[in-house]
Amino acid sequence: SNVENQHGYGLAVHQRRNGGSCHVLTHKLRGTERDLPHWEFEAVDGSRGLYRITFSSNQEKAAGYGLTCHQRRNNESGHVIIHRKRGTERDSPVWKLEPAGGSGFFRIQMESDVEGMHGYGLTAHQRRNTTSCHVILHRLHGTERDQPIWKIWPPPQIATVQVPPSAPTEGQSGMIEDEDYDVPVNPGRINVIFQKFDFDGNGTISREDFGRVMSTLNAAMAEKDLDSMFAAIDSNEDGTIDYCEFVTWVMGDPGASRGMIKNVDQSGWRLDEVTNAHTLGAICGMLSVPDPHNLGYGRDVRDHWKTEYSRLTVQYVWEITQPAKSEVYNAKKQQTAANLLETQDELSKYDTSTKLDRWGEILGVDGSATEKFLMHGTKPQTVLAIIQNGLNERVSGGLFGKGAYLAEDASKIDQYCTPDPGLRSGDENIKYLHEKIYDEPGLAHPGAVFYCFVVRAVLGHPVFTLDGETCLRSGASVWFDSADKRQLATIPGTVPPLHYDSLIAEVGGKVKRHRELLVFDGHCVCP
Repeated sequence: SNVENQHGYGLAVHQRRNGGSCHVLTHKLRGTERDLPHWEFEAVDGSRGLYRITFSSNQEKAAGYGLTCHQRRNNESGHVIIHRKRGTERDSPVWKLEPAGGSGFFRIQMESDVEGMHGYGLTAHQRRNTTSCHVILHRLHGTERDQPIWKIWPPPQIATVQVPPSAPTEGQSGMIEDEDYDVPVNPGRINVIFQKFDFDGNGTISREDFGRVMSTLNAAMAEKDLDSMFAAIDSNEDGTIDYCEFVTWVMGDPGASRGMIKNVDQSGWRLDEVTNAHTLGAICGMLSVPDPHNLGYGRDVRDHWKTEYSRLTVQYVWEITQPAKSEVYNAKKQQTAANLLETQDELSKYDTSTKLDRWGEILGVDGSATEKFLMHGTKPQTVLAIIQNGLNERVSGGLFGKGAYLAEDASKIDQYCTPDPGLRSGDENIKYLHEKIYDEPGLAHPGAVFYCFVVRAVLGHPVFTLDGETCLRSGASVWFDSADKRQLATIPGTVPPLHYDSLIAEVGGKVKRHRELLVFDGHCVCP
């Protein structure tokens, strides 16, 4: 952000104070280590965006020092310095990274209560000259000055290294699921791990080096198992593991045919079977049913499923990758976030939380655009169409107009799901679906299975209603054209006029058990 005209300046260290600490400031990037230092992000709880931040360049002889806060100035702010890490909360505080739209963009705030600065944001004030500016923690007031956006590259995230107790089976890279061997790894530290394997420092890992490290992790591993694992990682078969091959092994490249994740490529999209424990846990959480008494309602359920049931069980999860559609979605999200700057005072009067927010926080959402994880239940015959084309509001309709209908309750989407009829139906769509998600990846069909989508949706500035006609707060019409019901009304007081981005139908009017959430631009929904 352009705080103190510091857009594009790098987070650096100057003005060494003593043997234990050093001021942090932003500095004009000139390409030197002083101006482009490296920082390491050590995950405390990556799913919640919690990290410790350590200075890794040897600028001002401060490598290994932790980013912290001392010298509290007043009730509003405190200086940011790096301090020799001694293991206390003051010297190794936890920072919270909040995604701020786009890959690598974050807001950073203090999570630990160092100097009473919990929740304060990392920003830049007190401009010194044309090339640098002090970094301080500031009480968050909601302005750009107090909540600036920082770019971190590569973006911090959690990956998983799995060290197998035995040789990988055919088609695996050795990265098998076993919770006893899961080690969370920050991508920024992969180089450090690589160096532990690279004993002679020549930039590659020999079979001997690899065996020495792996044997310390699992002394029971046989030499033939190590040979098999090494050969699986050495993709170019040159007898050594280079850095790219090492990263692929550690991070689990979803495009690698030898990996655990199966890939399907067709018509601009790809399906990857999800095996990551954090993601699977979140999806299973979304599909849990706290209100089993509401299962079994709806025409589709009554017509196609006669047996009583009280829960839903997740069989498989696939991640949909659609690069072109994702770019459009992200552009829409950024546009919505910009529009919300004009309406945030009005929006702050509403509760935009959903029942799935706790799981969305695990998977990561962009709060600046009111991005949410929501669900959509469907018939097997339409799964491929949704994968290919997305949720198309132009071919949708219902009680609340022509939009993409989404839900926050598993028991709600279950109303619209019908069982997979199997190949005996003779439906070409079903046959093709089975080929892509079961046959080609080598997965067993689970039998009487149903399908739903978990989607990212930009709700932006929603309008709330009970009857689908009038705004719950103002009593005005929710529609720009009440006859067409394709476009929502404009938000009062916006110049130029901005339309509401979504509609939320609350329980108590036309809906009796579950809220309806609608988006009227299919590009604002990403399966």
